[in-house]
Amino acid sequence: MSNFLIHTSINARRYIMDHLKERLQQLEGRGGSISLKTPGHDHSKNWILESISEGGVPDVMLSHGSDFSVMDEVGWDRLSSHSGWAGNPSLHRDSTPFHDPEGKLHPIFVVPMVPVYNLNLVKADELTGSWSDLMNKNFKVLFPDKDTPISKAVMAYLKRTWPEEYPSFRKALSFGGSPVEVIQAVGSGQFHMGISNVSFSMMAKQRNVEIDPPSEGAIPVPQVLAWNDQASPELSVIHELLMEEDLQRYLEGQGFWAVADIPEDGRFPVPRWKSPWSGWEDFFSGLRDLEREELSNA
Repeated sequence: MSNFLIHTSINARRYIMDHLKERLQQLEGRGGSISLKTPGHDHSKNWILESISEGGVPDVMLSHGSDFSVMDEVGWDRLSSHSGWAGNPSLHRDSTPFHDPEGKLHPIFVVPMVPVYNLNLVKADELTGSWSDLMNKNFKVLFPDKDTPISKAVMAYLKRTWPEEYPSFRKALSFGGSPVEVIQAVGSGQFHMGISNVSFSMMAKQRNVEIDPPSEGAIPVPQVLAWNDQASPELSVIHELLMEEDLQRYLEGQGFWAVADIPEDGRFPVPRWKSPWSGWEDFFSGLRDLEREELSNA
């Protein structure tokens, strides 16, 4: 039996699993019996490290790209290299920077993170339209749980981009709950600002919460597909299923950046594909630097 682990954005995970289960017969016909599973909700435990300690990573993985930053060279070598997607629908040209040059991580969609603020607590002239607004010393700021991939990605970006301001910001920063709970806390006036993905942020307009569209673009958390080096070649069919146009259109409609070349959903205030992304090496380096500092200050 092949193991397929799915650890992706919670508001896409169920739909993706249902999408795959409907096609389970096709998967089993081409790749043998396949078990879909998700890790627990304790983000302080990294499923990759746990898998390696138990003997190896799953055969197929759809997960936050940031999860793979914990791999050492030996672990990285356990991932197999595959050719990039060349089928239909074709890839959006602006998704190219998110492609792994080694062919080990294959983006399926990107979760764009944005800063949000309470309309009653924060005046428009107090905002500059930048991620640095979060570091305004007059604001109380809430992030989701510290070990979540989205909090780590944003913290790593802020630390690298504003190294002088970051230490005092980090000391005052509060953590708690999921992106939805962050929205609720900001909306109730407990905090001036927070972060969330675009789709949750758009749903919060009735709660006195608004997106602060950053000039730098959204901070991206790529959701990637990977295989271990022992996986059956037949399991490459999973890439086909995740690139099906109906699934890619659903993801785009949820405020994610679907990698397929499909029409952009114009409801969202942050431009698709505008971000400070500088490649996988830079992304992993920032996360590892953050992890070292967090451990030294623990």
